Amino acid sequence: MVILSEGWFQFVIIGISIVLLAVTLVIVHRSIQKKGVYTKARERTSSFLVFLMALTLYFIMSVFTPAAYGGDVLIASDQEKHVESEQVRYIHLSSVFRVHAIDTRDYTRDIQGRTIGFRIQSFQPLYEIAENDEAYVRSDGTINVSDYIDGVVLSAFEQLQAEEVTLTQVRESFPHIEMSIE
Repeated sequence: MVILSEGWFQFVIIGISIVLLAVTLVIVHRSIQKKGVYTKARERTSSFLVFLMALTLYFIMSVFTPAAYGGDVLIASDQEKHVESEQVRYIHLSSVFRVHAIDTRDYTRDIQGRTIGFRIQSFQPLYEIAENDEAYVRSDGTINVSDYIDGVVLSAFEQLQAEEVTLTQVRESFPHIEMSIE
């Protein structure tokens, strides 16, 4: 996964756009001169069209490269990265899920009159769950941790209530979540 701060990302895509613009202008002007149909009007028109192409590519790269913000967690198939900067852009060859900073907080749920606290220590196991079940993935590609807690973790506590499993087994089945019962 390649993660760049917003400033470096803009610097790189502006550099790519300038290089692409220069190379394309040279190629277009040489092809116009070789064909023997060189006029100032054609040179201006081709230069303008090449400029529009480079500008369009800049905006396409800028808009379609996903962003993450301070406190977010990026989860790829093989790694988990916590975003420290205000805003970053990231690129990865496989799918990447993002957890909003607000979803990284502690969760509490009331079960049988007791309050149970959940603190996720590692978000990496959520990648496989999100990859296999899109019910936990929002439309913007972020993982809905609250739905994961309610759907997956609390179902394990329902088995505990039905005395099908022990509390130790529930804790062992979710090693990435620290649970505290009050």
